[in-house]
Amino acid sequence: MRGPALPVALATVSMLAYGAAVMAAPKPMVLAPVYDNSIASDLKVPKDAKPCTLRVLGLVDERRSPEMIGVYFGRAIHAPEDRDAWLRSMIVALKSRKITVEFADVTTATPVEIAVTKAWIANTESNMSASIVFRMKTKDVAGVTTEQSYRGGASHMSYWSGGPGELQRAFDTSVSRGLDAMAADMHKLCGNTV
Repeated sequence: MRGPALPVALATVSMLAYGAAVMAAPKPMVLAPVYDNSIASDLKVPKDAKPCTLRVLGLVDERRSPEMIGVYFGRAIHAPEDRDAWLRSMIVALKSRKITVEFADVTTATPVEIAVTKAWIANTESNMSASIVFRMKTKDVAGVTTEQSYRGGASHMSYWSGGPGELQRAFDTSVSRGLDAMAADMHKLCGNTV
């Protein structure tokens, strides 16, 4: 093949190869739009615990690529599109750990700023892991600022793929464990023993 037909044939083959590659890429999985707080908390709060209220002044996702959560067998895992509602649903779950959460200017509550600094799901041939890291800044009555990170993780053997449901549950378990660690410190700030 000579002349103008060769470049046209090469361009056609290139376009077909590109189209096949695009069509072969699996559709990304998207996590649920809100955190599922049905995972049992390991935190044991006494029945006579003092009221503990958290005033959230800021809640942000500081990850470099906030839309990305990980990759599972070549399939991208994305965060929900409305990340503000997704993050709020996580922090509101502190209520099940006997902490009242306010996203308003309540002057009697402990003021905090919370950031998600890491959130990831990964896998190998036989293992799946999910993790999240919250960073919380608090200011006590004397005006002293404290910063602490709370990691939640979940890892288990995965002999066959349970699909999106298994990934979602692993991520929700990691969030639950991170919230347990955060709630334990908040209860201490409120004068409770956990």
